[in-house]
Amino acid sequence: RRSHGWLLTRGGLRHGVLPGRATLDRMVADFVARQRGIRSAVFDDAIAPLLGSLLDGVNAKRLVILPDGPLNGLPFAALPLPHGDARELLLHRFVLSSAPSLALAMRTARPRAAATRVAVVFDPVYTREDRRMTAVAVAASRYRGTDPASERLARLPYSAIEARAVLRAFAGDEVILLAGFDATARRVADLRSRDLEVLHFATHAVVRRDAPGQSALFLSEYGADGAPLTPDRLTADDITRSGLRADVVVLSGCSTGDGRELRGEGVLGLTYGFLANGSNAVVASLWPVEDALTARFMEEFYGAYRATGHAADALRLAQLRTRTSTRTSTGAQVWSSFVLRASALR
Repeated sequence: RRSHGWLLTRGGLRHGVLPGRATLDRMVADFVARQRGIRSAVFDDAIAPLLGSLLDGVNAKRLVILPDGPLNGLPFAALPLPHGDARELLLHRFVLSSAPSLALAMRTARPRAAATRVAVVFDPVYTREDRRMTAVAVAASRYRGTDPASERLARLPYSAIEARAVLRAFAGDEVILLAGFDATARRVADLRSRDLEVLHFATHAVVRRDAPGQSALFLSEYGADGAPLTPDRLTADDITRSGLRADVVVLSGCSTGDGRELRGEGVLGLTYGFLANGSNAVVASLWPVEDALTARFMEEFYGAYRATGHAADALRLAQLRTRTSTRTSTGAQVWSSFVLRASALR
């Protein structure tokens, strides 16, 4: 019937009472729907004071959130600050990150890669009709997830723009590009032997709450000779078994930060495997994101990451810039969708 929140600072520990589970479910679902532009918010007045007085007088610049239950799906960056201007968001006051569990949050951060080595996986070959295999072009996909109207995955043309953004941000450093026929599950699994600073995926993805270990990043389904490839995806279980990791992993696909909630361990899914393997941070989305808008957002993110060297700071700067330049519900769909989940308090 009620939930509880705590805020731990250098000065002490605060406690606040939050609404019960059923109310939180409705509030979060409605707030997310509003951010996605699906419908107007019924609970808009209730979501603003959600954190009550927990943040009153707090001067810290960084806020690490350990959400539980429905709060795992709440885009905290877009949450209005309580007792203030409704236009002022948590994004404006804090550099935000979250951890799936206290056990991961308290772990010592993995040392950064000795050299700047980046891998980008993008633009896989999903169909026989792909023009890279034939002269017939397949229709492009708007979203980076499965299309409910079709069992086929369409090409993601804007993922190449993301790859170019990464190349610009890391000009002069070693960048491994796995695209087209090279964007295969086996080639990606081989990256486990490389000491990576950044591992970026711009692919289709699917999240399965019923079987989180089968949540997957979809990779090339065909080789250059036209033969089907097996496996054609990288599942959360595959990630965990392979030990694949990087200092920063970016999952630029639909709902890559979603999954089944396990009490005390957060969300099980694609992000959890990378964090459990020792990645320091994973940037992922909470809901389906448009291909073109995501590509532009990632350009902002990598420009900021190259300047700051810190994923949480870079995500905040990208969100602030995108929010300022795109005052539309469409813009909010992208910038508020992305969250950073970290495996260590840093």
